[in-house]
Amino acid sequence: MSKPGRSLRIVLTVALLYIKFLASQAYTVTTTNGGSGDVCPPGPQCLGDGKALCINNKCRCQPPEDVGLGHFLCVRSNEVFCAIFNDPTIRGYDGSYSFAPLNCKFKPTHLFVPLCDTSDPDNVRTISETDSCDVKVSAWGTRRRGKSFIRGIDVRFMVLYQGSVYHHLSRIISDATGGVYTFLESTNLAPFGSPTSGPAQNTTIPNVGQIYTEYDHTDNFARIKAEMCGVEVGIRQV
Repeated sequence: MSKPGRSLRIVLTVALLYIKFLASQAYTVTTTNGGSGDVCPPGPQCLGDGKALCINNKCRCQPPEDVGLGHFLCVRSNEVFCAIFNDPTIRGYDGSYSFAPLNCKFKPTHLFVPLCDTSDPDNVRTISETDSCDVKVSAWGTRRRGKSFIRGIDVRFMVLYQGSVYHHLSRIISDATGGVYTFLESTNLAPFGSPTSGPAQNTTIPNVGQIYTEYDHTDNFARIKAEMCGVEVGIRQV
């Protein structure tokens, strides 16, 4: 079996902003109000559940996910990640930082990766030479007080497995008010290009796994996961 390299995590964060919306039946609404972990002045609060600890005034990731930004994301040493912060600042897969005043809907990443065998603990063993995942991540935002803030994300998957094609689109809009985080999620299992049209649901690929959304009630993240693709996309208000 060949190995495609490292698993990938894509994480986006949005700053506090005012979002007014009507929650129709097309959305699934989830709320969290976790308190995260160590308070670590002068920086932000660390991730909770022991994922990061405040050591010498810095949030430091702990094993087994001991690489990353301890106040935001911790990953394993064989994973890479990018992140988009407010205004927005972009942390690339190579660890470099850049600034881009992105006001409209944009595509921060587009991945084409082999389909992984999820029984492999490192999630890097491919199933075959032809099975694959096509993953497109889009984000959009708004401007307030002269700055740009990400408002929501679309994550589109097209998975090819044993001659069958599986489509999945998840859209998540996030808000934070008074310590309560609200996520509106909608999905569509139609081909690329179709908008979301119904409440949150999972996509099951027989003998391979699921594409699903997980809500972290400690650190207040919504995470769209596709372990067979080695991809995770998260969003959180700050």
